[in-house]
Amino acid sequence: MFLAGSAMTYGAATLLIGHLNLLSLVFMLVLVGVALAVLERRAGARLSDRDVYVSTVGAVRLNEPASDLAVALAVASAAWQTPLSSGTVAIGEVGLAGEIRNVVGLQRRLTEAARLGMTRAFVPAGDVPSHVDGLTVLQVRDIRDALAAAKSSA
Repeated sequence: MFLAGSAMTYGAATLLIGHLNLLSLVFMLVLVGVALAVLERRAGARLSDRDVYVSTVGAVRLNEPASDLAVALAVASAAWQTPLSSGTVAIGEVGLAGEIRNVVGLQRRLTEAARLGMTRAFVPAGDVPSHVDGLTVLQVRDIRDALAAAKSSA
């Protein structure tokens, strides 16, 4: 893989444009790689013999751990060849042991998801509201819980 960046000179300082894009790309690859490894190891999904492509809409970058659960569910639903139901949002960090960890600003994220028309949310189990106006909140402890809930309601 070849990645090129460009350099701009501004006065005496040189700013490397592309360096941050490269770091962002590497971070996204690591997040996707961890999600794939956890799906294989903890959930029994067989993905090692497949090519996996992850893309986002509107150039959104997967640069925070809160997107881990969404990536894992999207990959799993593609492997099942069954899409997740429309209006689903997933928020949570996936740990190496398969646990779903809480993220900062969960209440704010759920409120915004409901405002955008989402109807169902997968979130880490714990101290979160079980319902936000217009949004059914499904709490999951680990990746197996999340996959089972997603599969049963797909």
